[in-house]
Amino acid sequence: VVSGYSGMKKGQERAMSMAETENQQLGLPKKLKAAPTELPRMAASDSEAGQFLASHKDLPSVLKYLNEERAAASRLERGETPSDLTPTRVNSAMQATTGANRALRDAVDSGHVYPGTVYRGVGMTPDKIQEMIAKGEIKSDSIWSAAKDQDYAAEFAKKSPGKGREGVVFEIDSRSAVPLDDVPGSNTYNEAAIPIGENFRITDSYRGADGTMVVKLKRNYPS
Repeated sequence: VVSGYSGMKKGQERAMSMAETENQQLGLPKKLKAAPTELPRMAASDSEAGQFLASHKDLPSVLKYLNEERAAASRLERGETPSDLTPTRVNSAMQATTGANRALRDAVDSGHVYPGTVYRGVGMTPDKIQEMIAKGEIKSDSIWSAAKDQDYAAEFAKKSPGKGREGVVFEIDSRSAVPLDDVPGSNTYNEAAIPIGENFRITDSYRGADGTMVVKLKRNYPS
C-alpha cells in the first residue's frame, strides 16, 4: 500500500463524522448519509450521446481534437514545450481542446453520459501517486480519455509510464463520462471522455497482482 493511505482514511473518517452530525441535526438515523446537494444525472444511451454531439455547434472541434490534435494537446497539458510544434499547431490544439471540452461539458450537463464504470490508464511518478492518495481526491485537469474495458486501460497503463513513472489505472464510478463511439467520424472504440474540471474522491486504492496501482474514484456532487 502506498504511504499516505492512512491520511486518506482519516480524511474519510472525518467526513463520515460530519455526515453523522448533519444527520442528527436533520433528525435522520445517525448512519444514514444525508442527501447529496445534487442528484446523480440520468444516463443516456451511446447513440443518444452521439446524436447530441453530432448536433452540437462544437462538433468540428470535437472531431479535430479526437482525430488530429489529441496527441499535441496531451503534450501541452503535461506542461511540455515541444520544439516540433509550431505556434500555429499549438494554437490549433488549444482551440480544439476548448471547443471539445465545451461540447463535452454540455453533454454531461444534459445527461448524455455513460451509465457504467470507465477506466483510465496513465503513468505517474511515485510522489504524485502518494500526494494524490493522501489528499483523497483528484480533479480532471485535462480532457480524460477513458475506456469501457478495464483490460484495455490496464494495458495502456503498462505501456505509458516512462522513466520514473509507474502504471496507474483509475476505476471511475462516474456520471460524467461521455460515450464517443457513436459520434459520426470520431474513429474511437469503446471510449468515453470526461471534461476538464470534474472532481472525484478516492474511495479505495491497491496494487493488482501485476503491480499496477488501481485507484477507485467516485464523482463528487456538485463538481
